[in-house]
Amino acid sequence: MSLLDWLRIGRTRNRQASAVMQKAADSSVYISASMSSIDRNRHDGKPPPFDHRAAMRHFTSWIHAAAMINATAVASNPLRLYVRSGPTDRAKLWRTKAVSGQTRAYLRGDLAQRPSIAVMRKSAEIGDDFEEVTDNHPVLQLLARSNPFINGYDLSILRVVWQELTGNSYLHVVVDPKLGVPTELWPMPPQWTEIIPDEQEFVKGYTYGKSSESKIVLEPDEVIHFRRPNPSDLFYGMGKLQAAWGAAAANQAIHELDLSMFSNHARPDYLMTVKGNAGDDQLEALETQIQSKLRGTRNAGHFLVSTAEIDLKPLQFPTKDLTGRDEIVEEIAAVFGVPISMLKANDPNLASATTGFASWREMTVLPLCRMDEEVLNQRLLPMFGLAGDAVLAYDNPVPKNRAQELVEIQAGVSGGWMTANEAREAQGLERLDNDPHADMLHVGGQPLGGAAPVDPALGQPGVEQPAMPLPAGEPTDAQTPPSPDTSVAQTALNGAQISSLVQLAQSAADGLLPVASVRAMASAAFPAVPPEVIESIFAPIVPRVPAAPEPRAPKQESEEPAAGPITKSIESIDTKPPESVASNARRALEVRESKPPSQRGMTGIGLARARDLANRADLSESTIRRMARYFDRHQKDKQGQTWDEQGPGWQAWMGWGGDEGWKWADRKVAEFDRARKDGDA
Repeated sequence: MSLLDWLRIGRTRNRQASAVMQKAADSSVYISASMSSIDRNRHDGKPPPFDHRAAMRHFTSWIHAAAMINATAVASNPLRLYVRSGPTDRAKLWRTKAVSGQTRAYLRGDLAQRPSIAVMRKSAEIGDDFEEVTDNHPVLQLLARSNPFINGYDLSILRVVWQELTGNSYLHVVVDPKLGVPTELWPMPPQWTEIIPDEQEFVKGYTYGKSSESKIVLEPDEVIHFRRPNPSDLFYGMGKLQAAWGAAAANQAIHELDLSMFSNHARPDYLMTVKGNAGDDQLEALETQIQSKLRGTRNAGHFLVSTAEIDLKPLQFPTKDLTGRDEIVEEIAAVFGVPISMLKANDPNLASATTGFASWREMTVLPLCRMDEEVLNQRLLPMFGLAGDAVLAYDNPVPKNRAQELVEIQAGVSGGWMTANEAREAQGLERLDNDPHADMLHVGGQPLGGAAPVDPALGQPGVEQPAMPLPAGEPTDAQTPPSPDTSVAQTALNGAQISSLVQLAQSAADGLLPVASVRAMASAAFPAVPPEVIESIFAPIVPRVPAAPEPRAPKQESEEPAAGPITKSIESIDTKPPESVASNARRALEVRESKPPSQRGMTGIGLARARDLANRADLSESTIRRMARYFDRHQKDKQGQTWDEQGPGWQAWMGWGGDEGWKWADRKVAEFDRARKDGDA
């Protein structure tokens, strides 16, 4: 093939690629194809064969119960406004309060339950610098009192109920012409609302009105459309009632049958046979006499007299056929995501009822809150100019397992991987900022790593104190006879205890816990066991942990000058992480988010630290010292099998700032130590 042929083929391919890119950049072809489908199936954008007006008529019986259970749960869940804190003018206009650590973790998506994508994305953009608005903010005011006739609670129930039934709900936004912000929200019943499709704008507007004579046309920016996902339609959502349309029709038919039976409209109760040659006139006269004398509640006890021979037989019909009724209720409950025990309120088992309630909160109410807050954040907040500095979010509707939560927190504090302040934040309590012990890790009541806070009663830490004289008559340790509780017979370990000690030692060997923490935990858990017995179990495992840190590479840091002999006060030390440390933390968070859950690293504390570093937040001295201790303990992460694949070890190391964070933390610890030493001198 000649060079000229190659050039011709290249030009042809370039023209084809250019045409494809031009089509990809132009949505008119897609919209036009969608309009054709709508013209055939929807008759100019009108609602589908599923009739929204008929859906409103089905809002009775079990449908009403299921939809209202879900709607009231969403409306009763607090919807809060969080704004960016700091020196922004907008944040200074309203009173705010700090957010608990548990709430921050939920909004960031760090818990098992998560808010909507919009909330998590906005929380990540704002970082940890956000607070809850407690003032009467215009957004909260509008959501609390939507218009002079409808309050916010009723409007929340309406928009959820309409979506449960039809998959759609609409709000008409009234904007103040002077202020340029919404001042009223008016509900638009979906049975009176239709979408106007358009080949250029996709949605040109909405028609609204109870009758054809009263219909008006509204622009797209005048309407907020809440739409449930619908795989068969691009414009209208699909409600749960539509999914349970057959069960709803069967339920309505059964109710009509029951009413007809109670009114005696469905079938006769007796067959009367008159023997002989009675004529039609005589039979009709007898029937009239029976109807007039015996029917009705006031005719009880009356009787008839007849000379004819009459045979009366009751027709034995069951008063109520139960076949299929329970199946209909169960189908409705399943489609609406409501436990049958809640719908019927007939579960005598408290445990199963509690489990069903928690599951309903997580699998039904939480997704409903997500869908509602997603639309409010995308459509309502930008109308107030708050899209970049605020986020609306429901509280986590899933009830806490308080017992399990307390056990985990207690284990974290006693095990040395959670401080008292971190435990208080997890419980929504205020931090103990005046207590130096509250930001230190403790095992067995003793500080883990680093210098303990100075206690005037005990003297300077790290300095050997003179022995305290024993009271007169007190025996010394050498004179104290051995206690019977510490005899060999009393210290024999069973299999479960040995297994527990081996697991503790293995956690140290794997780098999950510091060796000092594991030894202290073992001694605290088995105080009667001699140290040599515990050491015999630890010996085969613990030596695999490096006894000393490996030699470090020479530290080169261009962002800050090396610490010199100049004396600094502790308050003057800059604790803002450099950009290289922040960049490592941001990269770690991005990689972690891209990994499947099984390949994600970082603990809850590690995630919080990575976000602080990524945002270059000023860190406390205790946090910086903890960073230095972390790197000293976790050097082996760099030799892990998944390091090159940016696995959990890589993510954790980089989340704490990487090598740059290690150097920076060590340098800052040295500055703190010099400042304290110079201050003491």
